Amino acid sequence: MLLGFVGDIGLIGGVQRRIIEYGVEWPFAEVQHVLDTCHILFGNLEMPFCPPGVEKAFAEGCESFRVPPECGPALKRAGFNILSVANNHIMDFGSPGLECTLEVLREHGISAVGAGTNLAQARQPVVLQHGDLNVGFLAYAMEGPHEAGSADAGAAPLKTEFVSEDVGRLREQADIVVVSIHFGMIYSGHPLEKDMQLACSAIDSGADIVVGHHAHVLQGVETYKNGIIAYGLGEFIFDPTVGNVYANIAREERRQSVILRISAGHGAVGIYDTVPLRSNKNLQPVLVRGSQGDTILTRLRQLSGDLPLIHEGKKQFLRSMGVSFVPYYAQVYWLHLKRMHLRFLLSRILRLRARHLWLFTGFMLAKIRAFRRTR
Repeated sequence: MLLGFVGDIGLIGGVQRRIIEYGVEWPFAEVQHVLDTCHILFGNLEMPFCPPGVEKAFAEGCESFRVPPECGPALKRAGFNILSVANNHIMDFGSPGLECTLEVLREHGISAVGAGTNLAQARQPVVLQHGDLNVGFLAYAMEGPHEAGSADAGAAPLKTEFVSEDVGRLREQADIVVVSIHFGMIYSGHPLEKDMQLACSAIDSGADIVVGHHAHVLQGVETYKNGIIAYGLGEFIFDPTVGNVYANIAREERRQSVILRISAGHGAVGIYDTVPLRSNKNLQPVLVRGSQGDTILTRLRQLSGDLPLIHEGKKQFLRSMGVSFVPYYAQVYWLHLKRMHLRFLLSRILRLRARHLWLFTGFMLAKIRAFRRTR
């Protein structure tokens, strides 16, 4: 069996306008022949389906992150069997947005994992069968107001004890266990050491595959024990100009992604390959060959080669992380300050940790070095 994994799916802005204008076959037409090779196809649905008239759940949310339900058939046409809905945008339009998303996916025969009307439902696995193989999926999102509670709708919270308990139970039902995690720093090619530890702990608990989302750019892939961890697959399809803040950082990196294909059998994963993609001027993911494809795969190999050093706690990667992280969040916080979203800003301030100081230090060191080179 061949399992296929893609990155972030954002049917927003120019993507949704073109789906409505050109039809549901349009968005993935250039890579459909690759998607068709996968027996089970998985991705991260970044924004909720939600009809007009439903208000935003958070003042700081973005109105343009609403996906019209008529775009749903595009995902069915692409061949997706299951999608993670455990992310920081799934509750942007509250429970009505989540309910609409789950209904649209059900209507088109696509399973959803990682969110529900309460915590117990959000943590429920999905088991898909292909031939005589059962493949189990779980999905979690980093902390935030989108989290599910005991009686509140939302995404399954990313807590080590939840992952360990859920994977252990799922291991008894499934031949292959896949864990999807929405974590990390946006636009950073390197995962944080703590996120790598968490991904490895999922493998230690019994998972075979861990797939990360949220960075919106490629991150490395590694084998750990008998499992495979892909920390970030990039943006599979997205309009980068949509949102409260149009980030000019990582513009080229956001156009690069891969389809990760993993062969799997009874209780074991085999070899994997990565198919390089680049979004074209119409925002479609396109298979790239030759030097362009080599450039993407070389970058992925370099990022993967850095992973052992991050495991060792090397601090030099905080510099490269800070270069993208600090300018982006400076834009975000300035925007929310202008809009007087003080509650949002206070919640972010309370979440500051020592690593954020390290990131800022890395950013400043990179700026000083760049200044010296120009003198």
